[in-house]
Amino acid sequence: MAEMKTFLIETTRTLLTEGKVDHSEVSDDELWDGVLSEIGLDSMRYLQLVMSAEKEYEVDLAEDDITLDLTMRGLAELISA
Repeated sequence: MAEMKTFLIETTRTLLTEGKVDHSEVSDDELWDGVLSEIGLDSMRYLQLVMSAEKEYEVDLAEDDITLDLTMRGLAELISA
């Protein structure tokens, strides 16, 4: 799970940077447990994160499971299930 956490956090930070969202004050733990839609990811970058994770871990997540109130920890749990 540690490797997945690192991948998801790094990918999220890249997407936040691309979206010009200042995340320099946000800790990795805050990103990990924060609701993805509330940490600054717009819907397009949110989908990019999910698609990157699906590709990286060769999974197809159910659309019903991918909600705007999902945390990165929750996303990792969906991938691992």
